[in-house]
Amino acid sequence: MVDRVLADAPPTLVLDFGDLHFIDSTGLAVIVHAWREGREVGTTVRLRAVPPFLASILDITGVAGLLNRPTQAWAGEQRPAAAG
Repeated sequence: MVDRVLADAPPTLVLDFGDLHFIDSTGLAVIVHAWREGREVGTTVRLRAVPPFLASILDITGVAGLLNRPTQAWAGEQRPAAAG
């Protein structure tokens, strides 16, 4: 679903977590994937209605830091190689 939305390169993708009660590593991977793919097409990913438990997880895992990076973070810089 995220890939289909990002295929149109919208200026912003909003992920709404208003009804979220649980998230695992797969869910976190979707958020990171959306951020990475969004960067490639110029889309800013925003999170809406983030419950406190998710905010804590995002902080602990460093995902919050990714989402808060300036949109021009890669401009003029060499991107780090993908792990794996």
